[in-house]
Amino acid sequence: MILGKTVEWAHVEVEKAFWLNSDYRGIRMDVCLTGDSSIYNIEMQTTNHQDLPYRSRYYQSYLDISALKPGDPFINLPKSFVIFICTFDPFGKNRCVYTFEERCLEEDMPLCDGTKKIFLNAKGTMSTEISASLSDFLEYICNPSKYLKSEQSSGVVGLVSRKIRNLKTNRKWEERYMLFEEILSNERKEALEEGQNLGEERMGELIDILARQERYEDLKKAAKDKVYLHKLFREFNL
Repeated sequence: MILGKTVEWAHVEVEKAFWLNSDYRGIRMDVCLTGDSSIYNIEMQTTNHQDLPYRSRYYQSYLDISALKPGDPFINLPKSFVIFICTFDPFGKNRCVYTFEERCLEEDMPLCDGTKKIFLNAKGTMSTEISASLSDFLEYICNPSKYLKSEQSSGVVGLVSRKIRNLKTNRKWEERYMLFEEILSNERKEALEEGQNLGEERMGELIDILARQERYEDLKKAAKDKVYLHKLFREFNL
């Protein structure tokens, strides 16, 4: 739909965390997918922080770091795609899709390093340049309630709608995200009191670590006890 091809084999990881060590900033990718000798990072972006070019560069570097083992030749690097699905126009040109690759400015020649950065604009008006399925998907991003209430949606939009309805009925996921919202709300209040901006990403990283270790009781306790919450931050160097 986005790349104009089907990924025949794929391994999908959600909320995948990448860490070097406590001296460097880690990241948590919304979706990391591998297949067809390529690796894909897909991010959902609802707020324009004016940093997407730099953020996409940083995320793509983590895809490369995780792709090779010691001694592997660089030619073994898989193709990598960083894809941001935006609810706003990141570049102000009204396009539905912006695709970037490394090029030689003097010869207008591609570097052919196997990397691409793609930004989808759900508010784009040039819908004739994209497929009907992608156009429907971007419309869905702008107005999901229109499709979530309907059982008649087909294609990619129908599949996404059904998956989301299933997630809403999954109590384990519901509990996890309710905990996230509760902790985040508490942190926002504390940030206002202390004059600090703690950010949602830090919270997401903590929840991801605890969920992977199945430390759900720690999650519940952190939601009620901010002293214990900061103890967990220190434990994981967040």
